[in-house]
Amino acid sequence: MTQQEAVEEHGSFQCACGDLTLCGDIEPTCIIDPTCPPSNIIPSCTDFWVEVKWEIYGTVVPLMAGDFKVTAAFEAIGASGPNTSVSDKVPVLSGKYSTGSKEGPERDYKDRLLIKNSTNLLPPGVYLLVAYITYTDANGNPGPIAGMSDEKFVEIFPKPPSS
Repeated sequence: MTQQEAVEEHGSFQCACGDLTLCGDIEPTCIIDPTCPPSNIIPSCTDFWVEVKWEIYGTVVPLMAGDFKVTAAFEAIGASGPNTSVSDKVPVLSGKYSTGSKEGPERDYKDRLLIKNSTNLLPPGVYLLVAYITYTDANGNPGPIAGMSDEKFVEIFPKPPSS
């Protein structure tokens, strides 16, 4: 697998909505510097962002209100280090709305989660990046919608000693 293929992997959404339809995609990427391409190889003690882009489409989209909870979790592979996660809340109605070209109306979203790794939150090692999104309706009740991507590996490498 090339680095570009690794950067382009993404997950999907699921919905248990009876006769209504809802589908979607979710794609996380790691960004060290917003002016540079994404990278899954990050120097230790360096802050970075996990940018999560997702889209939902289908007949249920115009009926939705409430919030998405966006979470980026890092699961240590082997003896790499601790597991950790960062979350954010994104209003459903904040997504760019269009009548869609797939299976009905759609909304597109993007959120950036800051990973404060300058404090060595993730020590050097290899981690599985799991980005997942859950939904709560306008009354704060959990809804039957979830999206997840667990196809990305992230390497935190030790910085060489300063000379």
